[in-house]
Amino acid sequence: MNIKVIIFKSVLVLLTVICIFWSGNNFVNDTPLNESLDANTNMVMAYHYYKTGTISQERKISDNPPPTNYREPGYPFYLSLLLNDDVVRDISLKDIHNNTRLLHHLRKSEIHLAAITGILGFILIYMISRSFWFSYLGLFLLGFNLEILNNINTLMTEQISIPLMLLFSIFFYKAIQKETEIKYRYIFMGLAGLAMSLVVLCKAIFLYMMVFVLALMWLTLKSINKKHLAISLAIFLICFSIPTGGWMVRNKSLFGTFQITCRGGNVMATRYEYNKMNATEYFGSFLYWTPDPAAYELMYKMYGKDCISHSNGKLAKLNRGNPEGYYKLGRTHRSWDPADENSGQMKWMLEFLKHPIKHLLVSIPIGWRGILFGRGVALTRPFGIVCQSAVLVSVIYFLGLSVFFFYSIFKRKWHLLAVSLPAIYLLFMNGFFTHNISRYGLPAVGTEIVCTLLVTWYILNRKKIKKQN
Repeated sequence: MNIKVIIFKSVLVLLTVICIFWSGNNFVNDTPLNESLDANTNMVMAYHYYKTGTISQERKISDNPPPTNYREPGYPFYLSLLLNDDVVRDISLKDIHNNTRLLHHLRKSEIHLAAITGILGFILIYMISRSFWFSYLGLFLLGFNLEILNNINTLMTEQISIPLMLLFSIFFYKAIQKETEIKYRYIFMGLAGLAMSLVVLCKAIFLYMMVFVLALMWLTLKSINKKHLAISLAIFLICFSIPTGGWMVRNKSLFGTFQITCRGGNVMATRYEYNKMNATEYFGSFLYWTPDPAAYELMYKMYGKDCISHSNGKLAKLNRGNPEGYYKLGRTHRSWDPADENSGQMKWMLEFLKHPIKHLLVSIPIGWRGILFGRGVALTRPFGIVCQSAVLVSVIYFLGLSVFFFYSIFKRKWHLLAVSLPAIYLLFMNGFFTHNISRYGLPAVGTEIVCTLLVTWYILNRKKIKKQN
């Protein structure tokens, strides 16, 4: 390649990354958080880890706070790395959601996650397509993604989960690719195991993805030497188990539960209540959970202007703020006591199995709700470009992900599943076992954009690709 072309492309990527930081900085605000948000717990846990080395949700400053296991430790640990003594001085944990100094510092410190996400998307697309311009488009669409940039201010786990999922896909793709040399395969296996551990410690729902990861390993590597397969598997499991297993052993020792968190049953309890939707609520939920003015207008025409706001409205129970709604009723089942069957996942799984058809049917609108999180792109510096449409963008990205996933299966290109598997798994699990607010699926947006661009690249270059094959 011409040296001038290489320099031009390198400068273009560098300038784009700088613009991502510049644009991301424009999204940061000092708005206080809602006191009940999970972000408050993340900040409290980060504070305790920074000051005492203990993962705790204790809302009082203490030299020896009691350890807890309600939430995953990964993201609070990451936040603790961003803290310093000046930021946490004179802090009140009860009012941590109002501490503008702390909020501004953490939000400013998270801008780099958008840039890292874009760079990882660029790498993943280039590894498969060898197309600079499609890879660059991935950098642009991820780095300036509206949802990722807006999420900087939430301090929620989803923000770090997006790049971690892409990082896992990069390492796992190289680990199971047949062309990878044995000595490098071992390295990528170890890195993939470590990356998956980081994903699980930020999003416990990914723990059960291990079943599919091991199956994918066998499908792609069964033809190689059995000794190399066994070594690859051992390296992956060891690198995964050291961080993840260490945390689970800690929870078993302190709380008697060999789990990542103790809230899995509580999440499923809320979903159990949503399974009680009647026919009117079921069909109305598609409109209520579609973030589009036209959908809301149609909903009000069909079910009345007060269908959500009035306590007796036809769709009132879908309103999370309604004391008699499904969300609030689900919270009444919550328990953090390991001895209480409500805190366990098995009880609620058995409840789902009592009415399997109803559970599957309800999973359709809840799954629909979970994919509508991508709003488009926004470049605010050095000039303004905004393109957004929640439904259109989200559906396009989801279709791109789905096409890439099924193409990999039908063509038996198993190694490509390393790219789409994490997002497909996440959206499936959210749809089947949670009440699935839109941010739950946000970590999948990086993978969706990558897969959509790869599908587009394949369509435009299919004749050339077929000749090469």
